[in-house]
This record gives sequence, C-alpha cells and structure tokens, in this order.
Amino acid sequence: MGKSFTKKILWTALLVLISCSVSMAEDGYEFWLRYHRISDESILKEYRQLCRDIVVTESTPILDSAIRRL
Repeated sequence: MGKSFTKKILWTALLVLISCSVSMAEDGYEFWLRYHRISDESILKEYRQLCRDIVVTESTPILDSAIRRL
C-alpha cells in the first residue's frame, strides 16, 4: 500500500464521519421556535420589556399560527 492509497482511505474515513454528523443534524421541526430558557432574571426582565407588543396588520393562516404560539 502506497501513500496515495493511505491518503484516499483517510479522506474516505473523514467524509464518512462528516456525513454521519450531518445525518444527526436537526430535522427542522423545532428550528424556528427553539430557544433556551433564560435563567438570568435581569436579562429575562429586560427582554420582556423589549417584547411587550406585537402588531400584526394582516391575517393569514401562517400569521395566525404564529400569533397563537407567541
């Protein structure tokens, strides 16, 4: 076995490992709503002050769903 063959084997192994990590990636189900709970009360209070009002000027099924979730 030459160096070229060994390099090919290593590159193949690397590609297999990368593809395995990609296959365990997110499926997108919770992608847009995923968040980590904020444990710091002062930051939570600040965020709540910044996000007091949401104004929606249209009504579509997607917007209505977002409104219900928020």
